[in-house]
Amino acid sequence: MLLAALSAGKRLSPSAVALSGIGISAIFTAGIQYLTVKHASDANTALLWLAGSLWERG
Repeated sequence: MLLAALSAGKRLSPSAVALSGIGISAIFTAGIQYLTVKHASDANTALLWLAGSLWERG
């Protein structure tokens, strides 16, 4: 959706779409890694939740 909004009606080649998707993915991955390092204890809890852990459920 982000890529479609950025193209704003322009016709893009398949390789441009693929490269744009890789770039957007890299940006978001870097942001997630930064937050994981900056807030390690909160990130651990979030990663357990994302993995579907029921360990602390009581």
